[in-house]
Amino acid sequence: MTRHVKLFAIAAILGMVAVACGGGGTSSVVTASPGAQFQKGGTLRIGMNSDVFTGFDPQKEYYQVSFAFYRCCLLRTLLSYNGQDSSHGGNVLRPDLASAMPQISSDGLIWTFKMKQGIHYAPPMQDTEITAPDIVRAVIREATPSVAAGYPFYYSIIQGFDDYSSGKATTISGLVTPDKYTLEVHLTKPAGYLGYMFAMPATAPIPPSPTDPSAPLGVATGHDDDYGRFMVASGPYMWAGSDKLDFTVPAKQQTPLTGYQPNKFWSLVRNPSWVADGQDTLRPAYVDAIQVTVSTGADPEVLDKKVQANELDTMFQNGVPPTVLRTFNSDPSLKSRIFVNPSPGNYYIGLNPAVAPFDDINVRKAVQYAIDKAALQKINGGPISGDIATHFVPDGLLTTSDGTDLMKGYNPYPSTNFQGADSPDGLAAAKAAMKLATQYDTSGDGVCDVPACSNILAVGANDTDAEAFNAQVAQNLKAIGLSLDLKEFDGGTAYAKLIDPKNHIAVMLTPGWLQDWPDAFTFFYLTMYGPNILAQGNANYSLIGATPDQLTKYGFSITDVPSMNSQIEQCEKLSGDDAVKCWAADDKYLMEQVAAIIPWTFSNTINVISDRVQNYTFSAFDSQMAYDQVALAPGSS
Repeated sequence: MTRHVKLFAIAAILGMVAVACGGGGTSSVVTASPGAQFQKGGTLRIGMNSDVFTGFDPQKEYYQVSFAFYRCCLLRTLLSYNGQDSSHGGNVLRPDLASAMPQISSDGLIWTFKMKQGIHYAPPMQDTEITAPDIVRAVIREATPSVAAGYPFYYSIIQGFDDYSSGKATTISGLVTPDKYTLEVHLTKPAGYLGYMFAMPATAPIPPSPTDPSAPLGVATGHDDDYGRFMVASGPYMWAGSDKLDFTVPAKQQTPLTGYQPNKFWSLVRNPSWVADGQDTLRPAYVDAIQVTVSTGADPEVLDKKVQANELDTMFQNGVPPTVLRTFNSDPSLKSRIFVNPSPGNYYIGLNPAVAPFDDINVRKAVQYAIDKAALQKINGGPISGDIATHFVPDGLLTTSDGTDLMKGYNPYPSTNFQGADSPDGLAAAKAAMKLATQYDTSGDGVCDVPACSNILAVGANDTDAEAFNAQVAQNLKAIGLSLDLKEFDGGTAYAKLIDPKNHIAVMLTPGWLQDWPDAFTFFYLTMYGPNILAQGNANYSLIGATPDQLTKYGFSITDVPSMNSQIEQCEKLSGDDAVKCWAADDKYLMEQVAAIIPWTFSNTINVISDRVQNYTFSAFDSQMAYDQVALAPGSS
């Protein structure tokens, strides 16, 4: 979920939806209960230990954190979600800026969205109504090369999108506005998932420039690198200081808003233009303001203790350190303040087959056998943190309409109790695979023994639990002769290293993924499809499907890597159970024929909250507490 790149350090377990299940329940905490009435007002206080990646630019950000704050608070899209868990329809698309769900032509090639009328932007554009050309403007910006957008490949199915992006056209021909409240989207091929794409923040409206209404990028003109601090809100909240933005002067003379200070704090205040009645049925937006303190590199345990002491109301995190988990579960006064939500997201270890010795599939398979997933689960907090994963896509997305779990019992790299090289049979299997890599195991003893087996560049996170995780992986790999040159960073920095293929990282210890929408397509298309590999913001960390030209461009001497391009293209054409079966086959192909990704957990999301919080609601899309649904106890400031 929160997809949308959904990439985190080990202490923050990736997740996305399912049933919210609290640790208990007191009079101060109410779980998901649509229709309940709560007091409005107060300031919600949130802690974080890293900032977003691209400065809150809605066309660039591809990160769970930014997606969550866009949906709940800052931006509205044609379609969106209700901020609830899956049992309360949290995965169901609903009209937001649209007045109804789109009409789709019989051939599936034209989608028509009708928009609500009378909705206005936040200050300083409070006199500007949100209309269909503003959506077009956002998609144009996603297609503009100088912006270096986060996920333009999704929108290539729109007629003329690629032509505009390549400079062959001056407009996107497939975006038509017959009137200012109607948007027609013409496609190159049927795509039943298009509605999900217009719930992503890249399509949130951008106001026209007050000095040049014809400017293709509107108020974002001249802000290719810093639009997040000039972004005009359309949701119930806006950045503090937005009202002081002045778009009547050239971009270089504009002063950024004060409410977003990168790596320091975020200050969200109520948008006075926002109206709930008749205009926004998805967000009750009880609190008056949201204050986020960004403590870059801070120990999550320290910040969670602030939640315990009611100095913060929650942490934006997908999991809590084991010590915090034990504290909240063992203290009756705290147990009702911890929430565990199973979620279709994963964590995995990535191997780069363009870097020796991982160009040999037998070495990659040896690593698959060697990893002690039970130890990783224990480091991460035990079974409550998530189930051990033996394949890539969460089972819920590979279950047919009759309830058949197509991956049940599938485990291509078994070992006793999932202990990998820490069990006799796991170590024997790992060494047997390594023996087949004769160019790297020259003595045939199951141990990699050439120079390429030493000082292998690996990147991991640097908080306490992550360091233990990294050490465990290093120990397992050492058993088959692979020694790591381990570089540890805070989560945001590690992320920045991974998304740049020029860094030639061989072993990636932090990746995780969650759905952009409820379909296995979103697990494969960005992480495995070669044509989507980007010079910056790349989500295909293992470079699966890269061409020789791509690999040469990024400086690799190995230019032949495994591909799943044709398999993904075949499944993309299908729907229903046929698609589910196809993706299940792709998952098995990934594990057995590519073997460059080592899934180790299907994660849970774990949140702790202060005793001021009422109406804890888990948002399926955000994979986090829904800040637009939370209320504070009476008397909270």
